Amino acid sequence: MEIVPCRGIDSTTLGDTRSETREILGNPDQAKDTIEQSGINTIVWTYRLMRLELNFHELHAFKLSKIISRHPNTLVLGFNPIGLNERYLLQKFPSLREIESHDHLQVFFDDSLKLSFTLVREKTESVTIHPETSENAEEVIWPIRN
Repeated sequence: MEIVPCRGIDSTTLGDTRSETREILGNPDQAKDTIEQSGINTIVWTYRLMRLELNFHELHAFKLSKIISRHPNTLVLGFNPIGLNERYLLQKFPSLREIESHDHLQVFFDDSLKLSFTLVREKTESVTIHPETSENAEEVIWPIRN
């Protein structure tokens, strides 16, 4: 699975509707509605075999607004970060900054790539693709469709 920062993974693109996503990936194995603490609704689709989690946020008119890959063959710029420890992850992506850390969990974010990496027990467990935003981070810049 090839991640394209600020765009998507393989043929799944940030900004896709649920019907467009279903056309590409088929029906999810699990679909659930979640309400964040802020009261914002998010629809979360899970594809178990692909180890993908797709988030459709109410704030973005339920467009695909976040993709989380846990697949062991996930590639970011031709490189597989899944399973790497912090030291090697930081060597490969030197602009990462830690944005969360507690117990056995760490989250690093790359501002230019709009990717976050989650480490559990010191190993990279997932990569999350976020959409590009305007300079004030108030407006999402969706990828241009081909």
